[in-house]
Amino acid sequence: MATRVYFLKTTNAAVTLDVQPTAPGITSTVVQLKKSGGSVIDLGNSGNDATGTISSLNIGKSNELLNAVLVVTTVVNLVNIPKGQWDSIFANLQISYQLAGGTDGTQVFNVDTDDKMQIMKKQIIVATKAIKFSQ
Repeated sequence: MATRVYFLKTTNAAVTLDVQPTAPGITSTVVQLKKSGGSVIDLGNSGNDATGTISSLNIGKSNELLNAVLVVTTVVNLVNIPKGQWDSIFANLQISYQLAGGTDGTQVFNVDTDDKMQIMKKQIIVATKAIKFSQ
C-alpha cells in the first residue's frame, strides 16, 4: 500500500472527507488518523449504511493534521454474491476518496491495486488507503 499525499493550507482551514465505494455485498468503512508518536484517533465510520459510504466527514483543521496520515479501511463481505463472481468484483472494485479544504481544493484519490486484498477464501475484500497530510 503506497501512501498518497494531500497538501494542506497554511491557514487553519477545515478538511473534509467523502468515501464512495462501488461494490455489491455488505460494505463498511472506518476512518482513522495516525499521528506522529503512534497515537491513533478514530474519526468515524459508515455506521449502519451497508454501502460503506461516508459523506462530509470532518477530519480536522490544517494545523492539527500536518504530518499525520489518514487511513481509510473499507471491508466488503461478498457472502450473498455467487462465488464465481468474487474475483471479478475484486478486480473491478472502485472506491473514491474525496478530500476538500487543502491547497488544491477538492482532490479525489481512488483505490489502487496495492490498496486491496482478499481474505477468508476470497469472501472478504479489505481495501486500505493511506493519505499523508503535508504542506
